[in-house]
Amino acid sequence: RLLCILLILFPVTPVSAQDISERVEGNIVEFLPESESVLPGIIAIPGCSGVSLNSPATDRGGGSPTDPFFRRHFPRMARTLRDEGYGVFLVDYHSAEGVVSACLGEVAPSRIAEYIVAAVTRVAADPRVDIDRLFVIGWSLGGAGLLRAVDLLNSDATPLAAAIAVYPACAGVQPWSHDLPVHLFLGESDDITLAATCRFFVESLPQRLPVSVVSYPDARHGFDIEDAPPSISTGRGTTIGYNRAAAEDAWKRIREILSGR
Repeated sequence: RLLCILLILFPVTPVSAQDISERVEGNIVEFLPESESVLPGIIAIPGCSGVSLNSPATDRGGGSPTDPFFRRHFPRMARTLRDEGYGVFLVDYHSAEGVVSACLGEVAPSRIAEYIVAAVTRVAADPRVDIDRLFVIGWSLGGAGLLRAVDLLNSDATPLAAAIAVYPACAGVQPWSHDLPVHLFLGESDDITLAATCRFFVESLPQRLPVSVVSYPDARHGFDIEDAPPSISTGRGTTIGYNRAAAEDAWKRIREILSGR
């Protein structure tokens, strides 16, 4: 709960749109299959722990015992999706902001939303990407930024097929009017980003909007991190844990969204 409060209250230093675009360009990591065909594209937005891109030496992150699990997870998922034929663009907003971790409010969700908009604009202009099959997936804090970006993406210049938020932080998110399909995947035992907060938020949206929520009983934050134990303390009074049934069902559904089924 403290994390959610920090995410809402932490101030954002003004940065120009051009500066955000330049930071994205320098901190977007491409995972592309060997193909000469135009590819469906996925923009991947990691959670607050950041990413490990080079070696196990980068796993430690901000020092929480759970950081290594998350920091390995996001690039691993990018490689998995690449191997399935998607062009994946991982947005390392931590490096762009000059921080190792954002779990105590170092990067606000509204700033992440700006990075997402810039990344979508950049990837949509990439001739290797099928702009009719362009998606954003955000986990945790990345999901919080994605939910704040929905209305900002209401433009023909930044097309998206769908937005997918996996155990996102929903506290402080404002209702939107954009009809972009949005899919939330939640864990009922999540004590970091509460499922009830997301359900309450979704209920505040106009019923006409294409928003879906799938919630899993006994699933904790990080339920899709396959090398995590079923429960481990973050050291901050909260927990994460892998739930195989939830992970398999969520990613089955996500793959159906990505394939247009």
